Amino acid sequence: MMELSMSGLSPGSVMIAGTASANGMLDYNFMLDLGIEKLNKPPSITIDTNLMGEEAEWELDGLKFTLNGNVIDPDGQDVSMMLSICNGQTSNFDRDNLAWEIQVSIANCIQSNVESPYSVVIVATDASGATTSITIEVDDPNAGGSDTTGGSSTSDTEEDSGSILPAPGVFATLIAGLVAAGWVSSRRN
Repeated sequence: MMELSMSGLSPGSVMIAGTASANGMLDYNFMLDLGIEKLNKPPSITIDTNLMGEEAEWELDGLKFTLNGNVIDPDGQDVSMMLSICNGQTSNFDRDNLAWEIQVSIANCIQSNVESPYSVVIVATDASGATTSITIEVDDPNAGGSDTTGGSSTSDTEEDSGSILPAPGVFATLIAGLVAAGWVSSRRN
């Protein structure tokens, strides 16, 4: 019985090559086609999430976000990646072995008047042409000028009507502290 390892083989037809040799005769080279085919499996994509369960990490300017994750091809082939958002495409992924990261601009979404959440499609294609895609919805924390922290938002007119003086409680606490300090120092004398 002969065992053949399929590791390291690219998907496609598998041929068995060999050489028969003996003393006093020429080597006989042969190729056997047993109809064996290694099937191609598509790549696998994962997207990392932060502690809040969100895939996207937004930049402070609110005009781009970062996605990261892993991509692997079970057959060990090279994988190319493409990201689509708001009718635009990019392939400028930063890759380090299985890990990937990409900064995604929403400028095209703003220009096309596409509102949040933004549909992001990532497609991974291996060297044999097998593809896998993953779609996520990315919420813009700055969409509509609302505050996503659950707090209330203030308009510019409310901020302008405010005072630059601190609340009265601060003054009352400060005065009470000074009176207490004066009383303690007078008792020592």
